[in-house]
Amino acid sequence: MTVGDVAAAARLVFGDPHQPLAGVTTDSREADLRGKLYVALRGARVDGHDFVPEAVAKGAACLLIEDRALALARKLHAEGKLGAAAVAPDSLKALGDLARGYRSKLGVKIVAITGSAGKTSVKDFVHAILTTTYRTVSAVRSFNNAIGVPMTILRMTPDTQAGVLEIGMNHPGEIDALCRMADPDLVAITTVGAAHLGFFKSLRHVALAKSEILTAGADGIPAFLPADSPFLPLLKRRAARKKVITFGYAASADWRVKPVRSSLKRMEFAVSQHLYRCPNFGEHHLANVALAIGIAAQFAVPAKKIEAAIRSLKLPPGRGEIVRAGPHWIINDSYNANPGSMSAALKRVGTLGRILAARNDRRDVVLVLGDMLELGSKSKYYHVLLGKEARRIRPSRVLFVGKEGPSFRKGFLISGGRGTALTLMESLEDVKTEIQSWMRTERKMLILFKASNQVKLGTVVEAVCQGDRN
Repeated sequence: MTVGDVAAAARLVFGDPHQPLAGVTTDSREADLRGKLYVALRGARVDGHDFVPEAVAKGAACLLIEDRALALARKLHAEGKLGAAAVAPDSLKALGDLARGYRSKLGVKIVAITGSAGKTSVKDFVHAILTTTYRTVSAVRSFNNAIGVPMTILRMTPDTQAGVLEIGMNHPGEIDALCRMADPDLVAITTVGAAHLGFFKSLRHVALAKSEILTAGADGIPAFLPADSPFLPLLKRRAARKKVITFGYAASADWRVKPVRSSLKRMEFAVSQHLYRCPNFGEHHLANVALAIGIAAQFAVPAKKIEAAIRSLKLPPGRGEIVRAGPHWIINDSYNANPGSMSAALKRVGTLGRILAARNDRRDVVLVLGDMLELGSKSKYYHVLLGKEARRIRPSRVLFVGKEGPSFRKGFLISGGRGTALTLMESLEDVKTEIQSWMRTERKMLILFKASNQVKLGTVVEAVCQGDRN
């Protein structure tokens, strides 16, 4: 990338268009910015323009800024501290324009993945398989928005052969805008479920928003769709100009997955009659693995490399990994939650409890749950359902933190949960204190932590695990 690429997305005020850039950052806190482009973005709490002097002091070679910082940039240039600067009315839009222009120069094949659940896991699974054969760049963590997607594209180089992007959204038109930057060569929808309902009138409107990805890229590119979704007919219509490929448990799926057997650590399953083994993430992840296998096949990854990569897959942090804390097992699924992923997590903890009991390792099943956010007018309804589902696995103890605690309790109690220790917690500190108290007892526990990310249950997981190590 050069200063000239930046000039194509914003007005170059000064600098040599041929000057190469060592990378792009939006974070002035990075230790070394030598040779990089610093993009100053306005945030809800912090304005990146306030940190222009710090970025330049750390070696930033070029700035992408809005008008408010232009005088400062000129001053730094006059002092010999800054080589180039470009200005735009909206630096975030300019970042997207920069990524779109840069992507058009790359020969990389890009995979774009969206869905109500499983996006990050599938992205990581696909990356793990493709890296066995190709030089691959994928999104870091859940970089799936108007900042994360262009930053992932801008991390690619002319040598990159495959790119894996996670495409998020919480309003109509967002996926379309992100996909215009990405110009994908393959698109996929993991699921359509009750996520972000607070921003949409109905699940059908969520499906329509997700389906924006199906109009991205050239005609005829592969479009992977969930065969088990009730919205499959709608998605197929939206993908009429694509090569539709389905995956899932349905007999009609092109990449059909069938569970075979599960142990404490491994799952054995078949995809299109080929046998695979992977770590036991829970059977709800098998459709995600099948999707990753199908995508890898489109890249002609050799079968043996796919098998080997599948055997050593890992979940992203906070999305269901099992953590040992002394004699206790913690399922850390604290990163996010919606009705579908909550249901899957509860089924998983129930299954693990039964597997452990069959091995004479009986444990108290403990649920530490919190609000599922962005459900709008349906929030109380889905939290009552959650309470009912939680009761079905017959936990020994339940803690719930968040505003929807009364709705959860209602569902739990009307399903026969009156004999279970259920406590509605007012703060994360109270949750931490209660869990740490329980962990000091002699009874072994299997503890599930799950809530929307904004609830910050992950901080409790860190605290109780750190306390155990101490």
